[in-house]
Amino acid sequence: MDSLARTNLESLQKAAVGKPRGALLSALWGACVAGEGQAIKATPLRTVYRVSTGQREYSLKICHPFRSGNFWRNLARKPPAMREAEGAREFSARFGEGAESFAEAVGEQVTSGFGLAARPWLDGDSGKAISPENLGQGLAKLHQCGWRDPDVCAQDLLFFADRTLLPMDFGQSVFVRSSHRPSMEKDLLRLLVLESDRDASFRAPAILGSHGQVSGCDWNVGAMLSNAREIRLEDRWKQSGTCLRDSASFETTRHGLRRRNLEGGKEIQFPAPGGRSAFRKFHWLELLDIPVPRVASLSQEGPSEWICLDGFPEGEVPTETHLAPLRKEMNAQGLDLDPFLTEDFRMNEKGPVLIATERLVRIPISAKRGW
Repeated sequence: MDSLARTNLESLQKAAVGKPRGALLSALWGACVAGEGQAIKATPLRTVYRVSTGQREYSLKICHPFRSGNFWRNLARKPPAMREAEGAREFSARFGEGAESFAEAVGEQVTSGFGLAARPWLDGDSGKAISPENLGQGLAKLHQCGWRDPDVCAQDLLFFADRTLLPMDFGQSVFVRSSHRPSMEKDLLRLLVLESDRDASFRAPAILGSHGQVSGCDWNVGAMLSNAREIRLEDRWKQSGTCLRDSASFETTRHGLRRRNLEGGKEIQFPAPGGRSAFRKFHWLELLDIPVPRVASLSQEGPSEWICLDGFPEGEVPTETHLAPLRKEMNAQGLDLDPFLTEDFRMNEKGPVLIATERLVRIPISAKRGW
């Protein structure tokens, strides 16, 4: 992440994107350029820093102009930095006590596509550090003030000692009627989709139950998990496309693509475009927490493509008995092999690992209403 954050900052400086006019944003931007900020999150689209003015710490979100089509998106709606700052201020007005610092959020569109948004820094628990009960109850209280976010994730929520849960990202947030149940369901589904299937199955009863205690909604846990599996399968497939372009985890090279900060592995040859397809499928399965080798690089030499796999198992071919739990897990997530052959797997110290994707197929998952 640090290397990508540095690359992003260097690209912005080379592009001569200009300086913000506001005093606070100018000071924070200057501190980042001087190397005084701590990178918290970095993608080709955004970089978030924790940076100080000397008197107070702030969260500074830098919105990059490098994404294809971003210029036209920003013409059709408010630029992301402005949406971020305005969303934070509106949330502060609606939520009230506990969110007062969001009223100080500022944003500026410095040049087309390049924007900055800042708010005071807050410390709290995020992600898996938030218990499922606190996550469900806290989200229900956010819903009561009308806040919704189609991109909500536990990593962008902070939980505090006074049992307050607050969102940290307002770029996609919207405000609706507090009782609008379909939008509440979408937020809850999004949280479950971002979990692994195993973790979602374990945490869903507590998340949905505690949300229902506050919101009065009686969520059908089985139906919500089934819907989450259907969405997760497609969501991870879209996400897997990041392995084929510059992204937070992958970068283009002269000969193809490689994973950032990962070298070596077992090379496998495919006739083009078979390598590219296998490369993405392996990454898709990794994102779904199916045991597979990690993709390290993709390259092309003449009519052949080569993929390099990290952690390729060298053990024996497992028996069908060994494979039964893994196949059950794959089927629950809407995947199977056709035909299902034991030779497509190898054993390592943790169990069977899928080493071939040519026979991978999708199977139906029954989706139901969540209440």
